[in-house]
Amino acid sequence: MVKVGDAITYFDEHCKERNALVTAVHNPDYINLVVITNDPSMQDQYGQQLCRVSSVSKLGEHNKAGRYFVEK
Repeated sequence: MVKVGDAITYFDEHCKERNALVTAVHNPDYINLVVITNDPSMQDQYGQQLCRVSSVSKLGEHNKAGRYFVEK
């Protein structure tokens, strides 16, 4: 079961695999997370900016097209 602070693998809406950190757990199948943006124009003096994603579901039959997570 995931918990806040866990590192997970997130598949975005384009099915691109990304590393992410869990920021909230709504139940074992829905979480909020934070990822480093993959947009190179979104940089500041600290580096790549963060992107927050909410209500991400665990991998299942209904979401194979993206926006899901799997535990590492």
